[in-house]
This record gives sequence, structure tokens and C-alpha cells, in this order.
Amino acid sequence: MYRLTPKNRQHLKRQAHQLKPVLIIGKEGLTPSFLKELVLTIDNIELIKCKVSIFAWKNINLIERTIKELPDGITIVDRIGHTLILFKPKSEDETKYSLKTSNS
Repeated sequence: MYRLTPKNRQHLKRQAHQLKPVLIIGKEGLTPSFLKELVLTIDNIELIKCKVSIFAWKNINLIERTIKELPDGITIVDRIGHTLILFKPKSEDETKYSLKTSNS
């Protein structure tokens, strides 16, 4: 999991504002096929929105914990309503989202 500073988190939230959700967690929750698709998608896009259906919402804490524990290093940037903003940077020289590591 990538550690985000408050400034980095704010920057990513601004970048994600214009994005549409690309994945939807349905009533079945986090199935193995959904997790596989999540990893493939975030490896390519880096910053995504993921919608959580009303049926899966009752398990949101379990969903967040499962995503955080994935060995792929996916970070939950924020939860806005029924939408999760997820981030997994490529290597620092390949990422489109420049994150400052210093406190400047």
C-alpha cells in the first residue's frame, strides 16, 4: 500500500473528481473475478472510481479492509457517498500523477 500525505490525497481527489466509476461492486461483493478485474484495471489506469451498490454497502468496512489487504498495493484515497477512489501508482517515472514526497 502506498502511503499518501494529506496533500497527495487532496491532489488525487482533485484529479479523480472528473472521473466516472469504471467498476461496480454488486450484491455479490468482492468476488474473485471482481478482484482480478480490479487489479487489471488499476494496473493500467492508476486512479479509478469504484461504485458500491446499495446491496453491497452493508459490508463496506469489509470491502475496504479486503482492498487494503490485497498484495497489489492498492490505496483507498477517499470514500465519497457510495464511491471509492482507488490509487496504485506505477513506478515514479511512469506515473501520470506526480506526487510530492517532501513537505513543500
